[in-house]
Amino acid sequence: MAQNNQLPRRSDIEPQYKWNLEDIYESWETWQADYEKASELLDHLAGMKDSVQQNKESLKEALKLHTEFSQKLIKVFQYPHLMKSVESSNQEVSSKFQKANYLFALTSQKLSWLTPELLSIPREKMMKWIESDDELKPYRFPMEQMYHSQEHILDQDKEQLLSYFSRVSDAPSSIYDELATSDIEYPE
Repeated sequence: MAQNNQLPRRSDIEPQYKWNLEDIYESWETWQADYEKASELLDHLAGMKDSVQQNKESLKEALKLHTEFSQKLIKVFQYPHLMKSVESSNQEVSSKFQKANYLFALTSQKLSWLTPELLSIPREKMMKWIESDDELKPYRFPMEQMYHSQEHILDQDKEQLLSYFSRVSDAPSSIYDELATSDIEYPE
């Protein structure tokens, strides 16, 4: 146990008192495989630009793909985020966390067109498509929320421009978090 008001090192703590993050990923290799899969899904979804509004089947494909991608992205982000909470001075973890943040920023850039394109579908048409297809029904509430927020959503070009600034605007917070939460070595 630590003496002189020193916190114990993580390596000195019994396993039963530590988070078991292996429930999320068993290793960085499995995390990397999901990172690559998320990147592929993002590219596939980005390639659907200008086709989502064409018909109900295109909409359904895009929404299902977006759901699969989002679930993968959140998991890929949360693992290094939680690991960083455990050991903020671990440079490998910091590197993976930055990589996950990069994927989030890339997502904003590559999918900035999606909400404006979805909004190009008239609300009545969207609701008819949703009501006529059981696979689209789970998307009813998010689509209603999107139409409700429509006046606050920019056109595709402006959303694209705004997406380029996410990493810059997040920098002060990231720097503060890094400095404030890093493991500090106190003199004995």
